[in-house]
Amino acid sequence: MSVHVSCGEGAARLVESGDVVTFQVSRGTQVVDLNIFKAPDFNEVFSSSATRVRNGVHLTAGDRLFTQPPWERPIATILEDSLGERSSEARPHDLLFGRCSAALREHIYGYRTPGCQEILSSAIEEFGLTELAVHDPLNLFMTTAIDDDKPYFTTPETKTGDLIRIQLHSKALVAFSCCPGASSGPDPGGIDFIIE
Repeated sequence: MSVHVSCGEGAARLVESGDVVTFQVSRGTQVVDLNIFKAPDFNEVFSSSATRVRNGVHLTAGDRLFTQPPWERPIATILEDSLGERSSEARPHDLLFGRCSAALREHIYGYRTPGCQEILSSAIEEFGLTELAVHDPLNLFMTTAIDDDKPYFTTPETKTGDLIRIQLHSKALVAFSCCPGASSGPDPGGIDFIIE
C-alpha cells in the first residue's frame, strides 16, 4: 500500500506487528511529524523522552523507538536511513522539537493556520481519538542542533527519494503530518508513505 501525502496534510493507518513503513521524500525537502499509538486501545504511545534518553536527540538506522512510562518498551526499530550518519553538528530525525500548532504558528508568523497538532488531530479522528491524544513526535528529516543551550533547525539536507524505513513491533496506529512550517525548507514536496 502506498499513498502520497502533500505538505500541510496528514494521514493515519493501522499497521500490523512486523510491518515496515517507509517515508520517502517525494520532491526536495519535507519534515514529517510522526506519532505512533499501540493498538488496540491506543493508550500506550511513542515517547520522545523515553527514546531520547536511550538513543540521543537524533535517530538513525538501528535505533529503537520506545513508549512512554509506565511501559517504556520498544514499539519500533529504524531499519534504514538514507541520510545515514552525519558528522556535522546539525543532524536529521529530531527528538528536540515538539509539534507546531496553530497557536505557535500565530506567534511565529503572525497568522493562525493549522500546524501539525491540528493536522494530526484530523488524521486520527476517524479512529476515535481526539486532539488530546496527539503527542510529541519523532520529527523525520528535521535537521536540528543546539546552540547556546537552545535548539535550532536548518533546511533539511534531503533530496528526492531519500527515505527512512521503520519496522513496527506490535499492531499500531501510525499517524503523521507533513509539516507546513519553515523547518520543511523553502519548497517542501510531500511524502510517499508505503506499508510493506
